[in-house]
Amino acid sequence: MKRRRLATPRIIVRFGGSSEGEIAFMGRLKSKLKSSSAYFLSRYYSPRVKVRSPLRNVYQVNMVRTASTWLAGVLADPRVYVRSGLTVYNYQAYCPGHADPRPSTYRPFGRPMPARCIATLYNDRRSFAETPKPGQWRAVAVVRDPRDLLTSWYFAFKYSHNLQGDTPRLRDALASLDEEEGLLFGIRHLKEVGIFRALRSWSVGGLFGGEPC
Repeated sequence: MKRRRLATPRIIVRFGGSSEGEIAFMGRLKSKLKSSSAYFLSRYYSPRVKVRSPLRNVYQVNMVRTASTWLAGVLADPRVYVRSGLTVYNYQAYCPGHADPRPSTYRPFGRPMPARCIATLYNDRRSFAETPKPGQWRAVAVVRDPRDLLTSWYFAFKYSHNLQGDTPRLRDALASLDEEEGLLFGIRHLKEVGIFRALRSWSVGGLFGGEPC
């Protein structure tokens, strides 16, 4: 298959809110999964698109520990690009510390996501509803049983999660706790940062209706 170099335009993503509270950053359109062959192909060479999707965007909406990295890896497969012309885009790759510092209960954007991409988002239903979405689009919101999410969060943040964002502080805190105390710590932390509330907003409201809790 003949491959051609894929242009990676410079992008600005700007959060909504007051001018003082907005966070702006620039970067190149790329997959978060830098070690995968899918990343290499999408970053440097691109198979020719056979079927171009009429959608401007597809939104992959997740919470922490809901298989977002795995799903992004599936969607970044070159075969998806060949059959859609859409490239995976994770805005958090350009955030300070590679993590969105805003509460999980309210993360809207003042501008649309870049065109022709599968955008990975981490927000609640209300934030998603308020984010501009021009053109045709589709979305999938991935939720997980909070008990499973807590267990996954505990072992990942204590032992294996990438040291980005708030992870170093949380790992230090968990290191001094036994398993039961660590799980209780995790419940309090996930509640404080709004993960449980954000999950419930999707289970109650879905993509198009209902009121966030």
